[in-house]
Amino acid sequence: MTDVVAINPDRGEVGLTLAGRVFPMLPTFAAANAIESQLGAVSTLVARIMRGQDLPKWYELAVIATECIKAAGRDRNEPPLMGVNVQKIGEMLYEEGLDEALLNTFGQILGNMVSGGTNRKKARAAAAAQTSESPTAN
Repeated sequence: MTDVVAINPDRGEVGLTLAGRVFPMLPTFAAANAIESQLGAVSTLVARIMRGQDLPKWYELAVIATECIKAAGRDRNEPPLMGVNVQKIGEMLYEEGLDEALLNTFGQILGNMVSGGTNRKKARAAAAAQTSESPTAN
């Protein structure tokens, strides 16, 4: 994986900066399923955080980040991203510290996840339109 990572917000991707490196996070069904198998319903977690009942736990943040980074790795076919683990990502998150920017990043990825990945259909349609308009496509 290179240190320069293009993030596509139309696909629901969110960049997470850890140790000076941007990790792409992608909300997918597989990521949501993996998160829910470890933490319970994503929608319940989002509702709890949005109501301000309490801050997310470090472990919760680590699981969410890890599973969404793995999803981005599978989508990009980048084995280093597919191989991240909760312990290492959790340690990196802890070293960054819990601040507003970090919470906003997680708010974005969870929001994208509960809405089905934001504008993924629109992004696919735009990509298909560009391909069909390309001079080499005909």
